[in-house]
Amino acid sequence: MRILTVGTCLFVGMMAFADDWTEEKVRTLERRALEAVADLALVPPPLNVNPGPEYGAAREVWAMNNGAALTPKGRLWTSWIGGGDSPDAYTVCAFSDDKGETWNPPALVVDGHDPKRIPFPRSNIIANLWTDPAGKLHLFVSQSIWHNDGRMGVWETVCTAPDHEKPLWSPIRRLCDGAALNKPIVLRNGTWLLPVEIARTWGPWSGLFGTSNKDGGTFALASTDGGKTWTRRGSVTVPDSDWPEPLFLELKDGRIRTYMRSRKGLLVAESRDEGNTWGEAVKPVGMDQPAARCQVRALSSGNWIFVKHLSPPDSFNGNKRIGQIAYLSRDEGKTWEGGLVLDDRKSVTYPDVEQGPDGTIYVTHDFERGREAEIILHKFTEADILAKRFQSPQSRQGIVVMKAMGTKHNQMKKLKK
Repeated sequence: MRILTVGTCLFVGMMAFADDWTEEKVRTLERRALEAVADLALVPPPLNVNPGPEYGAAREVWAMNNGAALTPKGRLWTSWIGGGDSPDAYTVCAFSDDKGETWNPPALVVDGHDPKRIPFPRSNIIANLWTDPAGKLHLFVSQSIWHNDGRMGVWETVCTAPDHEKPLWSPIRRLCDGAALNKPIVLRNGTWLLPVEIARTWGPWSGLFGTSNKDGGTFALASTDGGKTWTRRGSVTVPDSDWPEPLFLELKDGRIRTYMRSRKGLLVAESRDEGNTWGEAVKPVGMDQPAARCQVRALSSGNWIFVKHLSPPDSFNGNKRIGQIAYLSRDEGKTWEGGLVLDDRKSVTYPDVEQGPDGTIYVTHDFERGREAEIILHKFTEADILAKRFQSPQSRQGIVVMKAMGTKHNQMKKLKK
């Protein structure tokens, strides 16, 4: 695809309209310029497999959780957003070889910023890590001009040897518009389904690519050949949406259920044809959750886990996002049992769930993104959830994966010491 520079676009537009500056022609020129800027996000972002100290904890100023994935040999990978929940965002990945007790420095960074050549921030703000049935590690990461250019884009890179001393990644490729924060699922027939969101847009980008600040939705991206090719399936409109952050589960009767975030709390919709068409999004019974990311995942036992906030369902952000608690369902989400409090502090957000072959459940989340700026890990079992306490031998609460020491708050704490 040929990408016009903004200067070229403006020059062409001015030549065409120089003698007749009607409102319609001015708006057409503005749209051309914005589209040309947004097209810079179609350039593949670089994969930095030797990140320098500028991406290390000592200089980091932000920490927002993406998620975690286990490899066949037991290496635990995690990913977070650095730079800010803003156009400054980039994606960082690191790994642990002792089940999360200690962590190596960042092993991969995806950072599309190039201020020497492009005077516009090109951010990589949403990502997820997933280990496929063959043991390959996938990183799905978004790219956008500014925070959200109305189109964004899901990119994928794959590591075929994620347990290697120096893991290598495939050339990154763009799969579709949108962003993917949560892992794919593998259906019983072998189809992979990746949940993708189209977030609402605002400012000059609103409506540029067919979306507006009132629009937002999700769709299924499917692969029937083990990830070689991907095809878009049906979509769900999310009322009162901002960042839908969908996730998928397959029920025993073959239905696909998606849980989605909205400004009025958690919503759910179902598909009876593997994500090709969907029913209406409605509130699920007995699953109150504020307007924030949560996790509903199927475990190896067949039971489901629900990781959510402790805060009431009408809260939205900041200090109203209180804690994380895990529940268990033995009837595919009809009822929930237990209640293991993982973290009871304020500003604890964005959980992700992974499970090991021994049944150990791993949950990562962030804490005070721009202040304490920590990525936190908990390890526990289904029995712990039902007992409402960390009681299993392998269980651990509150491991700090990464603490960004570049925040003003942490710099002041360091000086006081």
